[in-house]
Amino acid sequence: MAGRARLGIKGIRLKTLEVEGSGDTAHEVGQYELLDAAGRTVDRGKYVVIWQKEGGRFKLHRDIWTTSLPPAK
Repeated sequence: MAGRARLGIKGIRLKTLEVEGSGDTAHEVGQYELLDAAGRTVDRGKYVVIWQKEGGRFKLHRDIWTTSLPPAK
């Protein structure tokens, strides 16, 4: 959380595109957008989350994200 603040990130928008599960695991695919204090987009991209059921509840097991913006010059 502190790292996010140092980067000036004040908000996040997540859009889930797909969720599929089987047994004790599920995966989620979506898009994210990171916002600064003025509501401007700082970064946007895609993410994948793997959920695992523990104690009757799904908990985040693994996640990965990648930006859709070109590298800074």
